[in-house]
Amino acid sequence: MTILAALCGAAAAADGAALAPDAGSGSTDALFIALRACSQASQLQPSNHEAAAVCAAVLSRLGAPFGAAQVLPSASLALRVDQAGRQLRWATRLTPTSQAQRFAATDAALAEIDRLMIEVRKEGEPALLLNLQRDRIVALRHRERWAETVAAAEAMRADGATLPAYVRHAEADALLALRRPEDARAAYDEVLAADPSNREALVGRFFAEVETEDFAAAFATVDALVAREPEAKRTARDPTPRPNSDWLDSRILAANARSYADMQAQAWLRMKPLADGAPALSYLRAAVASVAAARGWPRLADEEIHIAASLANDDLGIEIGLADSAMRRRRWPEARARIAALLAAAPQDSAAQRAARDLAAHDHAEVDAGVVLRHETGNAQAAPGSGVDAHLRLYSAPIAERWRAVAAAERQTASPPEGKAVRNRFGLGAQYQGPDTQFEATAWGNRGTLSKAGFSLAGSWAPDDHVSLGAEAQAFAADTPLRALLYGITANAAGMSASYTWSESRSVSAAVRALDFSDGNQRRSLTLSGSQRLVTEPHFSLDLRPGFYTSTNTLAGAPYFNPSRDRSFSLGAQADHVIWRRYERSLSQSLSATVANYWQQGYGSGAVGGLRYEQVWRNDPLTEWRYGAELARSSYDGVPERNGILFVNFNHRF
Repeated sequence: MTILAALCGAAAAADGAALAPDAGSGSTDALFIALRACSQASQLQPSNHEAAAVCAAVLSRLGAPFGAAQVLPSASLALRVDQAGRQLRWATRLTPTSQAQRFAATDAALAEIDRLMIEVRKEGEPALLLNLQRDRIVALRHRERWAETVAAAEAMRADGATLPAYVRHAEADALLALRRPEDARAAYDEVLAADPSNREALVGRFFAEVETEDFAAAFATVDALVAREPEAKRTARDPTPRPNSDWLDSRILAANARSYADMQAQAWLRMKPLADGAPALSYLRAAVASVAAARGWPRLADEEIHIAASLANDDLGIEIGLADSAMRRRRWPEARARIAALLAAAPQDSAAQRAARDLAAHDHAEVDAGVVLRHETGNAQAAPGSGVDAHLRLYSAPIAERWRAVAAAERQTASPPEGKAVRNRFGLGAQYQGPDTQFEATAWGNRGTLSKAGFSLAGSWAPDDHVSLGAEAQAFAADTPLRALLYGITANAAGMSASYTWSESRSVSAAVRALDFSDGNQRRSLTLSGSQRLVTEPHFSLDLRPGFYTSTNTLAGAPYFNPSRDRSFSLGAQADHVIWRRYERSLSQSLSATVANYWQQGYGSGAVGGLRYEQVWRNDPLTEWRYGAELARSSYDGVPERNGILFVNFNHRF
């Protein structure tokens, strides 16, 4: 018994030393010494309750409450509370076998916490209740029950309890998911004040900064993460370099940060080398797919996300990417099946809900309406005249996924010197949108100054991510000069176009068009244009847009503006700026200026150009308003004319 008492005493002393306020790095070693001593005591006398109690206490201190319960006849309430906490921590780190089972372990831990809270309240153990309340908040966060997480945290705070950093972190994640990024950012700052090295809190704050549109802060946060992560890690015990996954994750996040700020070229320059260096990483291929889609390369994005899916089965982020890609490529039955599966497996996931909203938007009918008021000032007798252009177009909900019925009404007026000309058009037709092709056919009835039937056909084909080809034909063309109608003259049109788009930053296009008038005149025109992005910053971009236009007409002396030959060289610039954005809602503005030299045979050349200002208000993913004004200077038979334009356009899905 003397040896047994000595071993128990040594275990208790070692346990006490490990818990002392000034215990240093050797405290864990002291706990293992205590565990060895009490184990030896238990071996000498298995029925010794004192040795078992000491062993259980030491195991509990070492984070093994389930082991502690094994050496005791029955687990105390405090030990079972500890077990519930450990069960929760295990659940949050567990990789689920499938999306359908991803909350199974967390649900089990949460159920045990709820059961223990009832028991603890009956026993009147406030300290244990506080631990359970804290763990419950963490469990609710990992269960993605966001509103309940925040409510539980606020209730604890209202009761005067202080939330430790790990609980505040759970609350911050929930606030961010509930679209309260300012509150989430403040919470992450509190967590980081307690532990500046907390990587997860830094990442959370980064996303809160993105959601508040503070990209300067977001870039600073993510770039600091990149700077602090070495490519390989070494430990004091093992100097062998080991791959550091945080190094790659930080660089992917830094690339995504530029994409979130609509800086897609910079995002691609950061992302592509990472993917080239690690082509078998599924989440990296998924990130490449996202940036490729943002750059206007839907086929490349589709290829990349399917490669990612082949590398990782049942990954929620990749499944969402597959659904998004199916919608971009207009594979609607596939998109429906994928989104239905996502909502079944993760009904509260914000990305899955967003994909469902995008699909619902496709299923809506659509109305597009607009009015343009034109006012001309000058003495040019050949000018078209002031007037109004208005349109209303209705698109039905999808028919067999890719077809829509179209109904349209348009009104055009002009006031040339001969008097007022009016054209009212009413049309019925159909629109088709496939993965690579789309076209629209409409039959028109025309009333007003001249009554005559007409039709329009227009289609386009995009064989890859860069080339687009288009063609159109019209009987009684929409751009027949209204002045010609006063003389009973109409025109038919046909045209072809081609464009090459490198990315969102650069494109070129060309179009040829023929307009054959009923008076025998034949007009032929060629248009060349390009776009090159010069500046890309968060909320701002600046594009340079050169252009060339030339036309010929075969008939002299027509009663409408009809130069025998003309051409213009133009240089334009367009600045786009996001004034305000809050998730789907945004207000943006655009200012474009164009200067050109216009030459008309027989009348020489002169300067023309224009200035246009526009705002775009998006209230939700279904509604958009565009409105603005334009001032322009034109030339008709060598006489300058000033034009003032006001316009408004409304688009809504319902």
